[in-house]
Amino acid sequence: MSSFIRYSPSLYELWHGRPIFLTLSVVIALICGACVLLSMTGAQGERHLSPMQAGYYLKDGSGKAVYLAGYPSVYLVDRPGGGGYQSMHSALQQYGVNKYRAWPLHGWFRYSDVVAGKREIVYNVNSAGKADLTSFNTRTLGDLRNAVADAGSKGIYVEISLFDDCSLEADSTYRWNAHPFNARNNVNGVFNFGESADNGSGFYNVNNPTLLYYQRLYVDKILEYTAGYDNVIYEVINEGSSYGSGAWDKYWVDYLKSKVGNKVAVNHDYTDYAAAGDGKVDMLNYHGYCVPAEWDLGSRPDYIRSRVSPYWGIKPQNYDEGPNMEDSIASGDYKYVRRMMWGSLTNASYFEINDNEPWNTGNPAYLDGKVLGYIKALTDTVKASSFGSGNMVPNRGILAGKPGGTVYAEALAESGKSYIIYLWGNVSGGNLTVNLPAGTYDARWINPSNGQTVKTQTVNGSSAAAIAAPAFSQDMALLLCFSSVVRR
Repeated sequence: MSSFIRYSPSLYELWHGRPIFLTLSVVIALICGACVLLSMTGAQGERHLSPMQAGYYLKDGSGKAVYLAGYPSVYLVDRPGGGGYQSMHSALQQYGVNKYRAWPLHGWFRYSDVVAGKREIVYNVNSAGKADLTSFNTRTLGDLRNAVADAGSKGIYVEISLFDDCSLEADSTYRWNAHPFNARNNVNGVFNFGESADNGSGFYNVNNPTLLYYQRLYVDKILEYTAGYDNVIYEVINEGSSYGSGAWDKYWVDYLKSKVGNKVAVNHDYTDYAAAGDGKVDMLNYHGYCVPAEWDLGSRPDYIRSRVSPYWGIKPQNYDEGPNMEDSIASGDYKYVRRMMWGSLTNASYFEINDNEPWNTGNPAYLDGKVLGYIKALTDTVKASSFGSGNMVPNRGILAGKPGGTVYAEALAESGKSYIIYLWGNVSGGNLTVNLPAGTYDARWINPSNGQTVKTQTVNGSSAAAIAAPAFSQDMALLLCFSSVVRR
């Protein structure tokens, strides 16, 4: 049986005569294997994903919570031949990555490259480089479908970002200047929105029937090729809302739900979620997170929670970008990447390292082994915990005392079962004091940089259980798992 989710066929799918394995909700997580979730195998199965009661996580059909650990697009399906996605998927699987995003429609190309056969887009293009918004490139769509199928066979979810706000912004070469919906780039004579289209009177105008007609043609074609795969997640738009896309977001959430019934995500820069009030949204994706100054000083311990207010604990959250993260990676200082990942986990949120796009290197097949190693260290820790119960929730209140030095900490805990504690700063030694119910616990200190065990010990539960901390200068993780009841 596969590790993904299967739905009953919708009218849309029956109409197209497709077998129905529908996708997950916004940021659906894999059906975990073993006792802890995060299985990286499988393809299709009788599983249904829905939010946990607390609203922090998505769960599989057996009731287990799943954790999504994402990496940016590691191949571009608009490269002729699909970009070698098979080997990329195998590499992601090896490192515990189970989600990435794909953009079928964007403005990050030159039409001269399309005409020359160096790039492909979802539309057919004439010899002059103009797209026909009613005629679709079946080879590119076939590449996307094949990539989705291959990802599913390796336990990886593909979040298809249907639209991209960045591609609607003004630019002299790319973005709206190169977008197929720009009248200068299509044979259909639509649309004349000026130098940019990221506003309510442009691309987000729900009162423009011609615009919605062409947008629906595109969305329906993507659904035709991908809705039959249960490892697909549909994200309405990348970086929407800040420019008035709220009503438009809601329109597309409703449209997708009426068509295929699968789970849907929305992605915004900040907390302005007009569409989030619609109970049909399954998960919220966030940009604008992980600011180094605040993480360095620990001055905003509630930063993650404040950014998702008022939805934190109500809707599953995912963080997929952070200011300055790319600069941090370029400078060789990766600690902010780890803090984003572990900070998301200990605050009951998913993550995707999305500021290290492969295309920034000029090589669409680029993989950052250091970042992938960080992801593996985290996902291995999740697998070894009781995360699958869905009862691990943020609880820094259990931290009764911190070791010596300047250190900050977050904790994800299921009382009496397992605890994941993340500490960052500079620790010279001493004890981390944790409030643990009676019993014996196995403690393992983990280096977030490489996943290696730094130290192990046995801890007896008490209101002030002292756990000797190793010295470190950046960060450290602690996994506590209940091992036995102490007989009195």
